[in-house]
Amino acid sequence: SVLVLDDDKLFGIITKTDLASVFLTQSVEPLKVSQIMSKNVITVMPADSLLLVESLLVKHKISRIIVARNKKPVGIITNRDFLPAKMPKWIREFADPKEVEKFRLDPHPEEFRMNQLSYTLSFRAEDIMTPNPVTVNSNEQVSSAVLIMIRNGISGLPVVKKSLLCGIITKSDVVKAII
Repeated sequence: SVLVLDDDKLFGIITKTDLASVFLTQSVEPLKVSQIMSKNVITVMPADSLLLVESLLVKHKISRIIVARNKKPVGIITNRDFLPAKMPKWIREFADPKEVEKFRLDPHPEEFRMNQLSYTLSFRAEDIMTPNPVTVNSNEQVSSAVLIMIRNGISGLPVVKKSLLCGIITKSDVVKAII
């Protein structure tokens, strides 16, 4: 996001969603998803541990990871699934209540502290993934992908070709295409 100032006062904010929307209205040449998608997709399998999922998110500095089975996307996990403010019910039910409360009240949570919560070892990717992720075909127009993201309130889509995962497209990819 970029802050917009007017005489040193906050006037507004421009987000990736705003810029992606501009792409819809200002794009003059058709652009296929396959032309701007990231082909290097980090994936996990449904039975992989949450500790692995979290470590891949941190290591690769990504905000979402695709859960795949036989090269087909079956789910998606975003870094928000690990945020204490949005702590899923399964964590609240199975974790030590004192540990959860201490973590929830910490004004400065550290991303690397999540793996200190031992309960993540017993959970798998399929326990927190959003199943049946919305996807886009690699030969679709980028404008279709942008519409799907905006309508679903998401920032990234697995890209498929003949139902098999072949990439990922995010609002960041769209912003780079605009530039």
